[in-house]
Amino acid sequence: MAESEYKSAGGAATQGGINYQNRVAAWVCVHMLAERPGTPVGPPGVLAYVRFESQEPVDDLLVGTTDSSHCFGQAKRTISLSTATDSELASVTDQFVRQYLSSRNTSGPRPWARALNPTRDRLALITTSASPETIRINLAAVLDRARSLVTGQPVSDAAVNQAQEQALAVFTANARRSWQAAMSSNPNDADLLELTKLSYVVVLDVENNGADEREALNLLANSVVSGDQAGAAWSEVLRFVADQSQRRSGTDATGIRDALQSAGVRLRAAPRYEDDIARLKRYSISTVSYLAHQSRISVAGTEIHVKRGVVDHLKASAEAHSMVVVGVPGAGKSGVLHDVGEILSNEGRDVVCVAVDQVAANSLGELRNELGLQHELLEVLLNWHGEKVGFLIVDALDASRGDRAGNALLTLMREVINANGRWHVVASIRKYDLRYNPELRELFHRQLLQEATSEFIDPEFCGERHVNVPLFSDAEVESIRRQAPALNELLNSAPRELDELLRVPFNLRLMADILSSGVEATELKPIRTQNELLRRYWLHRVVKGTGGTLRERIVSRASRQMVQRRRLMIDRQAVVEPGLSEALDQLLSGQVLMEWQATGSADPVRQTLTFGHHILFDFAISQLYLPGNNEDLVALLSADLDLFLMIRPSLVMRYEQLWREDRSGFWDLLFRICKVERIPAFGKVIGATVVADLAATTKDLEPLTAALHSNDPTRSATAEVLFRHIVGALMAGATTSIAGALRRTVG
Repeated sequence: MAESEYKSAGGAATQGGINYQNRVAAWVCVHMLAERPGTPVGPPGVLAYVRFESQEPVDDLLVGTTDSSHCFGQAKRTISLSTATDSELASVTDQFVRQYLSSRNTSGPRPWARALNPTRDRLALITTSASPETIRINLAAVLDRARSLVTGQPVSDAAVNQAQEQALAVFTANARRSWQAAMSSNPNDADLLELTKLSYVVVLDVENNGADEREALNLLANSVVSGDQAGAAWSEVLRFVADQSQRRSGTDATGIRDALQSAGVRLRAAPRYEDDIARLKRYSISTVSYLAHQSRISVAGTEIHVKRGVVDHLKASAEAHSMVVVGVPGAGKSGVLHDVGEILSNEGRDVVCVAVDQVAANSLGELRNELGLQHELLEVLLNWHGEKVGFLIVDALDASRGDRAGNALLTLMREVINANGRWHVVASIRKYDLRYNPELRELFHRQLLQEATSEFIDPEFCGERHVNVPLFSDAEVESIRRQAPALNELLNSAPRELDELLRVPFNLRLMADILSSGVEATELKPIRTQNELLRRYWLHRVVKGTGGTLRERIVSRASRQMVQRRRLMIDRQAVVEPGLSEALDQLLSGQVLMEWQATGSADPVRQTLTFGHHILFDFAISQLYLPGNNEDLVALLSADLDLFLMIRPSLVMRYEQLWREDRSGFWDLLFRICKVERIPAFGKVIGATVVADLAATTKDLEPLTAALHSNDPTRSATAEVLFRHIVGALMAGATTSIAGALRRTVG
């Protein structure tokens, strides 16, 4: 029969719908999905792809592995041992011969376009147990024995009994006849032996309730699908194979998985990702646990937790879209992310939680190694399937302070969001850092502006999908009063400025720490600003008492080392010297400093230190690292322009301190920085933002007014630069009452 007739016959068979050939192909597809070897149909190894009704002489099935081994399969439900020229065995053998000869003379870009190798490849006759013993036992056995023969042995040595001799004689007779027809010559002994070694008889019972169909269903149930969907998945694979066969097409595991998902079949992650997923689950549980202290306040031996309204709002918002979480420093973003992560985990949802300050890696490749993953984190997420939304929670993006770890996580977030799959990103960052990060704002951009009708919406970011973590509400403060009598006394009599200050969760946590040490509430009532509170806390935890100088020396060293390394973690040995061990223990006990704990690890890393909170690092830099003299401070900043990214919050603290305590010193520093041409705009805008936030009247702007009208061209030019930055800060979102004052200043 001519080759075109064989292809027509194969095509006609596929048009009949679900038949034996399609069931064999479906069995291969299931093993590909389950990442099991395709033997006996395919060669050993990880199955990479399958093609149906190929253009090859053996055309029913072509299976390839990741190591470029191949099986060319011909499926026959039943077949008899026969030398008749019109028998099905003669037809199959003829296809084997033509495939062998064609492959020997073929090269090209297709992986299978090469000479066949008996140690890697196979030509398979696939049939059922309904075929006679002469095929499924005798011929199968003699072909298997042929593979043990060495070069020079005659093929006849493969037969050990009369039945096998007969089976081998029929096979070789058919092969010789086909070879003669194709080559006009007889095969030599070496060619015949190699062809025989390549040939297999495979028994595969994949018809209804057949043993191999049951095996495929078990594989689907145990390794591929979720729930009771094995039967539905098998039916869908059969339908998919029939469609691809009619198209004379092919597929890989991804194509099959996509078809199943499109049909509504719920899939598990591919088996090769299971270990990585398990690691990420453990890692995330550890990270959420690490963040727990950010959602608690300890006072007088009692730990309280405030159920915040923003938690339910964020959870509901993140179900619909990826969200960026903003708020002023200390608003409790990390605590809110902890509560959301804990609720989702308790619901059995898929959560991957990363705390930026707990990541030591500088790239996604390093992060993969840090997490102990076999595959890239993005690859694992994209292959982690589920019925519901999964959540990638990234806490404190601003903690990266512009280093490569932050850039790597930003890349990860972008890839996850752009994949538009089931994973949503929930990332927290300070308002300022989001304000001046156009790449991040674009990542969470919304087409329609969001109306600022809720306390959980910041008017500045109506163009981004975001949730604003507000300060403590009246109801939340009332909850604190009920749980903590020591705080209740202070809150009951706090002046308005102190009451507003303590609605910042971080500030209240500091105040609770001070109260827990025995300080009377009446001593704390004069505090009005966060700077004053931090100073009081610093006095309480660092300076006051025996060893204060030593503790401050350690904190100063730690701060400097972190600035130099551009990381909020340092090696313990960098700050410890003989005589300082007790002082360090006191700082660790008071949680001014902490032993860094890699998420996923049960124990902290004793040799690595970090601050108890990013704001404590910022305050330490403002007090112990930045020079007190404005001239020296500007010289420091001019010599290291990247420093602005690392210590911006500390500069804000210095500016705010000068605004309240030394207004002339404030303007002097601001003019000095704006005057230095090599200082970039993002360094000059820091002080301008403080003006936009704190100035309220025309009187507050008198130094700027005087400079704008100065006869000194250098000073007036500097003032114009500063004025533009203040206007830019206002346009970027600062909400104060100085707009009118600025108009009068220009006038």
